[in-house]
Amino acid sequence: MAEQTTQDGTASVMYPMMLDLAGRRVLVVGAGEVARRRIEGLIDAGAVVTAVAPSAVDAMRDLAAAGRITWHARPFDVDDVSGAVIVLTATGDPAVDGAVASASRAADILVNAADDDANSDFHLPAVARRGLITIAVGTAGAAPALSARLRDRIGAWLGPEWERFATLLGEARVLARERFGDPAERMRALRAAAGDNEALAAIARGERVAASDILDACEPRSGGEGFERDGAFVSLVGAGPGAPDLLTLRAYDRLRMADVVLYDDLVDRRVLGAVPPEAELVYAGKRGWRSGPGRPGPEALVRFAREGNGRRVVRLKGGDPGVFGRSAEEITALEDAGVPYEIVPGVTAAFAAAASAGIPLTERGVASSVTLATAVSMGAEDPDEPSAAELASLVRAGRTVAVYMGLRTLPRLVAALSLSGVPHTLPVAVVGAASQPGERCSRATLGTIEREVVAAGITSPAILILGLVAR
Repeated sequence: MAEQTTQDGTASVMYPMMLDLAGRRVLVVGAGEVARRRIEGLIDAGAVVTAVAPSAVDAMRDLAAAGRITWHARPFDVDDVSGAVIVLTATGDPAVDGAVASASRAADILVNAADDDANSDFHLPAVARRGLITIAVGTAGAAPALSARLRDRIGAWLGPEWERFATLLGEARVLARERFGDPAERMRALRAAAGDNEALAAIARGERVAASDILDACEPRSGGEGFERDGAFVSLVGAGPGAPDLLTLRAYDRLRMADVVLYDDLVDRRVLGAVPPEAELVYAGKRGWRSGPGRPGPEALVRFAREGNGRRVVRLKGGDPGVFGRSAEEITALEDAGVPYEIVPGVTAAFAAAASAGIPLTERGVASSVTLATAVSMGAEDPDEPSAAELASLVRAGRTVAVYMGLRTLPRLVAALSLSGVPHTLPVAVVGAASQPGERCSRATLGTIEREVVAAGITSPAILILGLVAR
């Protein structure tokens, strides 16, 4: 189809769906290699395929001779579209493909023309199958090669155990309808079953696992401990530095099972894709809130957790919740209120920044330790200025220092370190938006880092890495 745009000028979003074509008529115009590949997929889906083309490749002739398709050895006629649920054309002739598209649309039938967006109402994704599992990857027709690459990457990750696991989950769904009268309770149990990594690992080891076993392990336990218990529970979860694939499996499971998720500024919005649609999303960051009441504080965790019969609340924080995340205030509020909680660690920004820049934070004979510091709490009289003496002593001792939230005070930090005797030749690296699409890195020295950061266009959030390891 021709590219469509919304009122704000953005590209229209394709609507994904899985079609049941078993026993239904599909028209394919063309009988070359492209048409053959598409027809084989249609046959696998149980479609009744009619092909129209004056000539055909040998494989197409074999399919027709075996009775697997009906082939009309003649040019396309507008009446051919009658009775088809969808139409595919792959003749390589723009005039013929255009005529097929026009006839299909006139009959209100969706049509796809190979490599022809203007004459396509839908696009065919790259597909990977594992039993009941079908992974379809599309790029709205813009980059089929990328779709295939992503399909192959996902397919390589899906081992054979996933096929058996999907079958068991289908059986568990049937059992769940009998066990749980409450739809919300049933959905919660099934989400937990889908996240049962122990069952998946057992299947991979060749052990016998039954659907009832999976469902038994995921039923709500009113007196239990932890995130799977009934009643109020809070998880302080580290979202990592940004990239969704750096989210831990436990963090992913907590998001997938949450009733409420409070997230802050540093959480990449792609991570929120793991949150179920029925869960409540609450923005708890600094931006957009004026000073004073309104922005959810530690007490909000208690309130959200206690609503109803008790809810599972996730407080999602960028990086690791225990590193400059002010989790102590939230823990105090939860303990004072008697609300059970847990801490789920995440990849902290300093580690991600160093990894992205190819910097080992420790190195034998160079740096034996690393210190995580923040430019706003180093014990200086000015809360926005780090303690130069403390930082300088660490750097001079050959230790690596990773400074959080230091970009805004970089000029003062450089000046203070210089006055404390740190040489201008000290290697420094600055990594902005580590692991995210807009990541930028600059390596320089203490004497040149300010202008290098400006030249590289690095903005917050950023991590400063001071020490010989950054050379």
